[in-house]
Amino acid sequence: MATVTDPDGVQWKVYRLWSPDWDYSDLQEAFFFIVWPLWFLAKCLGLRWIIQVERDGRWVGDAKVRGWRKSQRRIQELAESVAAGTLQE
Repeated sequence: MATVTDPDGVQWKVYRLWSPDWDYSDLQEAFFFIVWPLWFLAKCLGLRWIIQVERDGRWVGDAKVRGWRKSQRRIQELAESVAAGTLQE
């Protein structure tokens, strides 16, 4: 996760979502422990990561990237763009 302040002094967060907005209350605990390892394996095999961007606690946008290292690079690129004041909302 990257926390960056833009040239106007506003704080931004750029981070990787580990899971979609799942409603865990509907899942039985045992079922969750079966699904989660399969989901994690799928991520390792190429399922896209969602990079979330927030400005002052408000959702601005997201990006989808395949691969852990590529997602790290994309987070860094977005954070640098925020710091430079060039990221479009």
